[in-house]
Amino acid sequence: RGISPRRRKTMSKYGSLRSSDGHCRFFLQQTMDCHDSTMEHPFMQSIYDLKVTEIAYIHYLHGLLRIFAALEGRCKDLATADERLERAQAIKADLASWGGNKVSHPPASPATDEYLLNLEAADGWKDLL
Repeated sequence: RGISPRRRKTMSKYGSLRSSDGHCRFFLQQTMDCHDSTMEHPFMQSIYDLKVTEIAYIHYLHGLLRIFAALEGRCKDLATADERLERAQAIKADLASWGGNKVSHPPASPATDEYLLNLEAADGWKDLL
């Protein structure tokens, strides 16, 4: 199936990484189908097309905050932890900028909940990092 020129331009971020050497290429190649499918999701399409609503974007940021807070909390004491990769504080700033207090209790996302359960299940793997 063809990808519109606009989508192709959006996908170039991942496209250039696919042919780079190193860990990035390996992990991206292993998850390429997931990356590509997320780019075709209607919500992401609404972001690319600049049609996402403010409330929908605030819900998205709340979900990202849950994920990054969980990741950072689990990884902070690992030898491989790199503070430059942390995003929770930046997401909190984004929420403040977008008026995140407009949504005091964002709806739970089944996908986010599942991701967090998978993170919790992987807690025993810390010694591998």
